[in-house]
Amino acid sequence: MPSDELARSFFAHWAGLREASEFVRLGGGELKDVYRVDHEGGAYALRVYTPDVSADVVGSELALVSPFAERLPETPAPISTAGGESLAVEGGRVAVLTRFIEGRRPDRGQPAERRAAAELLARVHEIAAGIAVPNPRAAVPAYADLDLHENRWWSWAGIEEYLSGRDIGLAVVDSAGLRQHVSDELAALPSTLAELSSLDLPTMPIHGDFFPGNLLWHDGRIAGLIDWDECGVDWRALEVANAAIEFSHSDGIHMDPELVRGFLRDYVAAGGEILDRERAAMLRLRNMRLLWETLYELGRACRGATLDYAYLWGNLTSLEHAPDGVYLEDS
Repeated sequence: MPSDELARSFFAHWAGLREASEFVRLGGGELKDVYRVDHEGGAYALRVYTPDVSADVVGSELALVSPFAERLPETPAPISTAGGESLAVEGGRVAVLTRFIEGRRPDRGQPAERRAAAELLARVHEIAAGIAVPNPRAAVPAYADLDLHENRWWSWAGIEEYLSGRDIGLAVVDSAGLRQHVSDELAALPSTLAELSSLDLPTMPIHGDFFPGNLLWHDGRIAGLIDWDECGVDWRALEVANAAIEFSHSDGIHMDPELVRGFLRDYVAAGGEILDRERAAMLRLRNMRLLWETLYELGRACRGATLDYAYLWGNLTSLEHAPDGVYLEDS
């Protein structure tokens, strides 16, 4: 069944929404297709997940997000089906319906919008600190528990085979160089994780992908925090380190250390907590996330996606020469 027809058929699960006045596909990705549905009762967002995303996976996401949806207006709660469920299953696929949030992604070049993002993250973590730590999501394990060689996002053996002899069109590195660089990072990671684990960094539920593409700016404020697919239970400092970098650059790779520090100052001023040992770990945590993103993208390539290898290499090496103390307070 074509995606649009399947999405339309889902509306039998929501009483009163069977006849949508307008039905527009907005986009999607590897995990889901997203539709805006305009109905006389309002505008809705319908997420239709791909067939390989099970109801258990989506259900674990909704369970973790529920406390945030109750206390954080920017997080849309699922609308119950006619049967009182938070999700619907149709044709082997899972769908979730929420209210639609108008907005565009925040402009990280605008100080007010960067500050609003830092303040929102502080609120997210304030709520998270009050949640009894739930069971980890099997689909999204903590970084310290992730099998980096074989998981649902990539197979390292498959990546090695994919890169073998491939012309990736980079002047600075060939496919063998890229493979060796990632292999070296993987080999060094266990000792890094052991060191991080010894620091007793605070752990809590996190959004997992807090960057401009998952925020909606409307009418002078952040109106939405969406796409909680990667939410899980992990180190708070991991999310703060990632977000500070994501809101500190304009080209997707290079960051301004002063903007990093400014984001952290705004986060703390809004009530966010950063322990000294968290600051000391942030550069290693960010590098760990960059390795994850590189492996994720190479896993996509193994499944047929077209990649920008220059961006991938730049992403992997972007913090190799980061200034000392990029995450530390001004002296």
